[in-house]
Amino acid sequence: MLDIVPISRANDSDYIGIVAERLFDRYPGADRLKYVQASSGFCGYARGGIARKEIETFHIEGEKLLGARWREWGTEQSASNFAVANSKNAMTLPYPKYGNFSPGGFKPGGSFLHFIGSFRYDRDYFAHLAKKVIAELNGRGAKPR
Repeated sequence: MLDIVPISRANDSDYIGIVAERLFDRYPGADRLKYVQASSGFCGYARGGIARKEIETFHIEGEKLLGARWREWGTEQSASNFAVANSKNAMTLPYPKYGNFSPGGFKPGGSFLHFIGSFRYDRDYFAHLAKKVIAELNGRGAKPR
């Protein structure tokens, strides 16, 4: 988990997931645990991958580090990233082939683009892109807006 700390400390976001990642060097046993910045939108959990007790401990320790902020929307993403990273034979999908949409951050050539909640309706990009893809699949080759 220690690898993510300097990356997150360089990010000035107040999003709870980033705030939590900045403190992971204070998490008990951080030197032996793993963490991956990923999207729960693409996540699959292996049967027997991580014990429920470990996720419960992650929650308890997260709350100790962040108090009431730990209960904000977004820490479920941190728990998901922790669960996947600490599962046996964990793997992540390659970026940007599998990525998240963010304004100005769209990477062409992706196979699967996740529109996270806060950007799903931004300037109707999701709807326009969906219409374009549907038209292409139907052989009409619509032009993007």
